[in-house]
Amino acid sequence: NEPPTLFAGAAYDSFRILLEGLKVGGDDRAKVRDGIEAIQGLAVSQGVVNYSPDDHMLHGGYNAWQVKDGVFTFVRELN
Repeated sequence: NEPPTLFAGAAYDSFRILLEGLKVGGDDRAKVRDGIEAIQGLAVSQGVVNYSPDDHMLHGGYNAWQVKDGVFTFVRELN
């Protein structure tokens, strides 16, 4: 056994989100999508999921950072 990596949490969260969509939509792809887009307040390992038809970002976006002189410095938004 090895300690889980950072990606283990992301994979777990992705499947939790998919499971919620499948609960609503069954085997209908459009209904699964609609179920995922209706998720509000789902607690997962990396935070709380709130989706909508216009917002599919788990945490509101991603940023680029750079280490300068031992300090993280914001570079730019990536989305």
